[in-house]
Amino acid sequence: MDFYRERIVTKPRKAYTCYLCRKTIDGRHVYVSQKFDGDLQTRREHIPCNERARKMCSGCIDSQVCCSDIGECYREEKEAEKENAK
Repeated sequence: MDFYRERIVTKPRKAYTCYLCRKTIDGRHVYVSQKFDGDLQTRREHIPCNERARKMCSGCIDSQVCCSDIGECYREEKEAEKENAK
């Protein structure tokens, strides 16, 4: 990874969609920018979604060699929780 940055956006100019949960963001949120293998990527996330994703990655055995999309991992875990709650 060439770089990874996060910053808190306090007053967004418009509504965005959270990259992780796919729900609307209309207030304070995290703006993530990163460059990996020459590709610049940006995304926006709710603060609680960002915190949850960080915990997921830190507990994952593949976190140092991960080639997955964190959004996909996040949504799969949410689906598994729903299934377990039934």
